[in-house]
Formats: sequence, C-alpha cells, structure tokens
Amino acid sequence: MPGRPTGGCFLLLLLALPGCRPRASPEYAEARQRFSALYAVHLDAAYARPEMDLVVHLLEAVPPNSLDAPEAKGLLARIEEGRAQLSREEAQGRAVVREMLSAPTDEADAGAVRPSPPDAGALLGVAAPLDAGVSRPDAGLRRPRTPSACAATAFRVLLPFEARDTAFVSQGNNGRFTHQGASRFAFDFNVPIGTAIVAAAAGVVLQTQDMFDRSNDMDPDQYNFVLLDHGNGLLTEYGHLRYHGTRVRPTQRVAQGELIGYSGDTGMSTGPHLHFAVVDASLQSQPACFLDVESGVPRAGEVVQSGNVAGRELPSDFRAAALPRDAFAGQEIALDSELPLLLPDAPWEIRGRVLAPSREVIVWVRPQGVKEPVLKQVAQVDAEGHFSLVLQLTGLEGIQWIGFSRVQPRGGWKSRALRRFDVAREAARASP
Repeated sequence: MPGRPTGGCFLLLLLALPGCRPRASPEYAEARQRFSALYAVHLDAAYARPEMDLVVHLLEAVPPNSLDAPEAKGLLARIEEGRAQLSREEAQGRAVVREMLSAPTDEADAGAVRPSPPDAGALLGVAAPLDAGVSRPDAGLRRPRTPSACAATAFRVLLPFEARDTAFVSQGNNGRFTHQGASRFAFDFNVPIGTAIVAAAAGVVLQTQDMFDRSNDMDPDQYNFVLLDHGNGLLTEYGHLRYHGTRVRPTQRVAQGELIGYSGDTGMSTGPHLHFAVVDASLQSQPACFLDVESGVPRAGEVVQSGNVAGRELPSDFRAAALPRDAFAGQEIALDSELPLLLPDAPWEIRGRVLAPSREVIVWVRPQGVKEPVLKQVAQVDAEGHFSLVLQLTGLEGIQWIGFSRVQPRGGWKSRALRRFDVAREAARASP
C-alpha cells in the first residue's frame, strides 16, 4: 500500500489546483514589452507619451496574486515618478525659455561674465536620468548666454521636436545638396517617419498639405508641409510630412511646442527627414537662432536634442503676413493694397499700379495641383497707371497661386509670376 503523502506532497497538490498557485501575468508581459519599446526610442520623454497610458492600464490590470504583481507595482511607481519629474522639468523649461525670449538681443549677447554654456540638458533644466537618483532643481533657473553664432536679426526658435527628442542634422545652411539660393538658411533633420513635429514658435497656421504618399519619382510638388505665421512677416516651414500627417488647419492658432504633424518622406526627398526653415512672405529663407542648441545654428553632422516645451502663445500685437508690395515687380506691377497670405472665401479688393505703359491688368488664380487657372479677371488701367478689381474668391478653398499679367498698349502681355496664398472659410473677412 502506498504510504501517506508527506507535507511536501500536499504543497505540490495544492499548487496543482486551479486558483491555488500564482501565475505569470500576460498583462505585465505586454506592458513591459510596450514600455521597453517606448523607452528605447524616447528615453525619459517616453513617460509623457500618450502610448504610456496603455502601459499604465495594463499594469493596473495585473492580478494581485500574480508572480509579476511586485514588478508591476514597481514599474507603475517608476512611471508615476517619471511623469512627475517631467512636469517639474517642463515648468523649469518654460521659465528659462520665457526669460531667454524676452531678453534683448544686445543684453543676451553681451560679454558679461556668466556661467559657461551648459549642455542641452542643463539649458532647459533637464535633470539627470531617473535611475541615477540625482536631481538638480536649480538647473532650469540658469540662463545661458545667447549663442554667439546667431545673427542679431535671426528669428529665435526652438527645435521643432518634442522635449528630449534627438535628431541628426543631415544638411544645414548653405548645404551643398539643396540648401542654396532661396533655401540657403534651411535645415534638414533626419528623424524616423512618424516623429512628432511641434511648433518652433507660437503662430497661426497659414497653409497645410498632406494628401501625398511617398513620391516614387521625388516629385517636388508632392510635398506635404505646414506653414506657420509668427507675425512681422516671418514664417516657419515644416516639410516632407507623412501622408495625412498634419494635425492642424489654416487659421488655427498654435502655441510654442504644440503638435502640428508627423514627419515623413514625401516630395523631393532621399530619405525620411524634416525640412525646416524660417522664411519670409515670399518664401525666401531667413536666419534662425535655436535657443536649445548651444551654437544656435545647427551644423551638418551634429546630433541635437530638443528642449521645446509648450506654453508660449501669440503676442497681442500679432500682424498677419502679406505679400510684399513689390512681389510682382518683375511684371512692373506694384500693389497698393494688402494681399494677406491667408484670405477668406469671399470677395477681396486689390488695388495697384503699373510701372510701364499698359491698358489692362489680368489677374490669374489657380488651385494647388491644377495647371490651368480657374479664375481670370481683367482690370482697366487709368491714365495714371492705377487699377483696381474685386477678386472673386467665393467657392475657393485651400492653397492657391495668384499671378498678374500686364497687357501692353499694342495688345501683347507679359508672362505672369505666381505667388502662393491660402483661402479658408474661417479667415478674417474684413477687407483692408
């Protein structure tokens, strides 16, 4: 006859019964996998990602009697502390950026004795990694000297990525590939497709385009982008965004650091990257100064880390961008009325004058991607060379191209030069 079971056998029998033994949790396994993937890409910034909410939800669903319950509790605590630390750093970063942006250029660039320029982390008050157990609560209160490489007139911006995200600078100013002429002050940042792109400064959305997928023949017209207006005739352009990758619309106001879209590889592109430039109303690039880059002007081959934090909004004296009065000087036409880059879908009066003998002026408008004009209006020129007309924009929407032709006394006309603007229903309807 078999002997009586020992105490060890009873324990084994109990563990074999359903509900009597602790088990590994599939929720914890998935949460750990998702957390590791997020952290590998975004480092400490992963704690602020919306995808982290799912990780938290999975960890909270781990059964308390699971073998993984202690580890799940520890990871939850780590995420909670990580989020709290990021909140503290963002508050410090906002204070630094507000102070730097409000400082006069001559004061910021003065040769007064100041602390040595800190690294990218210290610049925006970023503390040591959480695992190091070190914090520097006063780091964000130090204002570094404005980068000396910046021109005095350069527009001050922050890198167009979420805080802590890094990017490789594949082409800087006067790059030997495409950054020449009108694009000589542009930057190319190599980032994976789907990288969050944020506003480099507070502004109003002027134009967006995101209907193109990857262009097989690198067609420059199949270019997804966002164009922001920051006032005083300065804009920022964010190019090569992914298909349906914009998250803003024309007329929308965005704060510094607010999400505007996701990076891609569209248009004339040899690989995934973001094309960024400060431009004027004629889309000519202008100097930029990045407050979260030590040198101020990123150079090809550098790896830069964003210190962009949300919060700064448009000033009350914001003035919308308009085409310069001499935008059509090549056609010997000068504008006497303002032609904003963002117009309502309503009649808009245009006044101007011709600088050479003419009997008529023809205005052409064609939508983006359309070869032939959908609108053609003729204005008579008076004896002093002045003309006026009411541009019938009702029914148009989206990006448009406008051109002027001057009809000479004998009937010939000079070819038109096109400039880009946008029509939106929410745009201001008061004619200047």
